Amino acid sequence: MEERGLLVGLTGEQVVRNFRFYSVFPDNEEFAVRDESKEVGSILSPPPQGERFALAGRTWEVMEIDLKRKTVYAKQVKGKVRTVWNGGGGSIHSKILQRMKRVLKEDITYSYLQPGAVKRLCEARDLVR
Repeated sequence: MEERGLLVGLTGEQVVRNFRFYSVFPDNEEFAVRDESKEVGSILSPPPQGERFALAGRTWEVMEIDLKRKTVYAKQVKGKVRTVWNGGGGSIHSKILQRMKRVLKEDITYSYLQPGAVKRLCEARDLVR
């Protein structure tokens, strides 16, 4: 506060009139991705209209972006997309990183993965080797 005081919890939320005030973890604003009538997932920053992106093991083309509703309308298309990383390194616990390394070094096939994810995992394992 201007008087060098500190507001916490629900009181602070009421003063600033923003529910994000009380959040403990960073809050990313996501865009819902819709294919006709169904939601297929979400992304943090939508590519421009006409561009392609990968989501849920498939390739999508942006048909329209509704900034007000935070929704990307897309259609599934054939082809590949060059993977682009727009984020930072983030903060990942070392145990998670160790497990990721083991997954890349082992030859286990996970039954719950979709075919596209299995192929992507095999490509990543080949790259690691």
